[in-house]
Amino acid sequence: MGDWGTRKSLQPSVRVALVGRERPDDENLALRYLAAALVKAGHRPLIVPLCGPDDLLPASDAILGVRPPLVGLSIPDADAAIDAFALARYVRRAGYGGHITCGGALATLVRHEFLARHPELDSVVRHDGEEPVCKLAARLGVGQDWKDVAGVTSRAGDGQPANVADRTPLLLRPLRRESLPELLGVPVARLLASRGCPGRCAYCGPAALQRQAVEEGLRSGLDRESMCRAGVGGTRRRAPAEVAAEVADLYHLRGVRFFHVLDDNLLSGQEALARPWLEDLLRELGRHKVGRCAWGLQVEPRVLTPTIERLLRRLGVVRLNVGLESATEEQLAALGRPGRLVPLRAAVERLRDEGVVVFFNSLIVHPASTAQGMAAELDALDTLRGLHFDAITTAVFPRTALHEKLCREGKVSGGSLGMRFEPDDPVVACFRAALIRLRLHGAGRAGVSVLAHDVALNLALARHLRLPGWNAHLDAEARSALDEMNRVRVQSWRAALALAETEMEPHRREQAVAWLVAALQRDPGPSWNRFAHIQNRLPAGSLAPAGRPSLFVTSTLAAGFTFYLAVAGISCVGSSDGDGGTTGGGSDAPVLTMPDAPTSVPIRTYPPDTGRSIDGPSLNPETGLACTTSEIASDRDRVNALAGAASCPQCYGVAIDGQGRVVDVISADGTPVADDVRSCYLQALAAEAFPCLSGDTAWRECMVCMW
Repeated sequence: MGDWGTRKSLQPSVRVALVGRERPDDENLALRYLAAALVKAGHRPLIVPLCGPDDLLPASDAILGVRPPLVGLSIPDADAAIDAFALARYVRRAGYGGHITCGGALATLVRHEFLARHPELDSVVRHDGEEPVCKLAARLGVGQDWKDVAGVTSRAGDGQPANVADRTPLLLRPLRRESLPELLGVPVARLLASRGCPGRCAYCGPAALQRQAVEEGLRSGLDRESMCRAGVGGTRRRAPAEVAAEVADLYHLRGVRFFHVLDDNLLSGQEALARPWLEDLLRELGRHKVGRCAWGLQVEPRVLTPTIERLLRRLGVVRLNVGLESATEEQLAALGRPGRLVPLRAAVERLRDEGVVVFFNSLIVHPASTAQGMAAELDALDTLRGLHFDAITTAVFPRTALHEKLCREGKVSGGSLGMRFEPDDPVVACFRAALIRLRLHGAGRAGVSVLAHDVALNLALARHLRLPGWNAHLDAEARSALDEMNRVRVQSWRAALALAETEMEPHRREQAVAWLVAALQRDPGPSWNRFAHIQNRLPAGSLAPAGRPSLFVTSTLAAGFTFYLAVAGISCVGSSDGDGGTTGGGSDAPVLTMPDAPTSVPIRTYPPDTGRSIDGPSLNPETGLACTTSEIASDRDRVNALAGAASCPQCYGVAIDGQGRVVDVISADGTPVADDVRSCYLQALAAEAFPCLSGDTAWRECMVCMW
């Protein structure tokens, strides 16, 4: 057990700036656990939000205003890294001479690359940061050498191994904000009940971290049996009594009624391990007199036995992110995920029928994908009812088993901030390009699928907590709208696959994809209207916080930063500036026909909104949902405004040349980017390479799913 949590009387109290993504309606637990450790050690943390280019100057001012000896940058992923590197450049230019360190999942995995490419950084903290940050602060506060602090990497190397078996961080509680986020007027708290994951998925970043943690333990002299007992390389769980005590304080003292558990894999894949932990938690919650509250968490689907489902219902789970990854056994096998699909699907459908919002991602494009396998996946997705899902491309994360395999085969491109694999099958490559376009341009960064999830969560919360405004008709209408929306999306993906399998000239393919995008922008309109109207019937009219981890990589709360090519590259899709085309066919399934194109793509379409009369959903007037055209328009505008208020107020882009290098920073609305901000971003990204995006404009948060 570490002794780093108590400041020795002769040590000075050090000011430490902790920088990372934290929005007004959210809490960054990674930063707030570090802050709690620093407070316990007698230091004075300052949390500095950095959510995008608009925060660069305020964050710099906050740091320069106190000039702390230590600045810590949170870099869990590439999204955060871009802003962190730009900020480091900015404060160095402004004369900051203190120590800048960084930590987080991505920083740990590619620490040597970060230090080699970014001279502004002094060090990288590996794995759990509580102990290293406190010791860094203590050393820097008295001017002592810091390079032998365990778990800290310098340009000289990794130094002393990280104390990966230390359980002290699990005894901490995060330093909470004075004002907690709210959902439907109900206070919400994020919660961590464990760290790590026992899974070894080849494509998963946490699996790569666990593998490195074992290497750290071996280097420090621990044997594998000792590490297994300590949870190193797997899951280190907090005791149920401690979790319940934290929940009780939040429940009784802060009024929290929705607990969003962020653990990668709190419940293992075995009932024998998950059941006693859940039973102990429920017992402790009862002892602390914690009443009715709602929970959201992630689970491995194999743990969803009837016994575990019953315990989850007793706990009050209303939202489950299920690591299903595919709707077919063939795809699961290709991803290296064992298990029979029939019982897994039955489990999620039982939970759905109990009113739980269940969602998962279908990794439809992966290195072993085939056209036949993708078609089967789409067929399976089309049979799902009442479930939230998205179809995405498998990401390539640094240092994962998948990344190493692809590197050996010469099938990966890009750099540490963005990679993609190169499919063997050209049909897979073409479908991936079209899927990216449909996700980004057709659905948008705050599309109807995100709204569907948010509205469903709001309904589940209102039902479970017995809030005013909920009734059973709302649930039925939301499920009907969800199924309608899913049919439209699956149909668009099928059309994209049909295009990928069709031989045609590149410019005709570009036109065809542009038409598919336009259709997907129109087709979910009725579903959007229905969701918006339901949302307005709930108290406070507030959207659910779609923070990470989330069903969709894009979300209403994600920062806006675009990527596109300044020099055209070669791809199956290219830019979307085609013109012409007509809509024809019957009323049930019109045929979208590209002029002079060698194919016609069947896809459901609606006339443009202008000139189209919308009478609203066919609803029972007794539900209070019957509405007029003007009411629907008002509802949709209101929900759009809510989504816009939750998003980054200004979006930026970077221009990438044909070699994947960043050559410019541009404001999406045409507002000039300040020269100093622009220069810092350009210099911070000068050493990075991004895969060719082939003229596509992509929201930055989609980088993890778009390649």
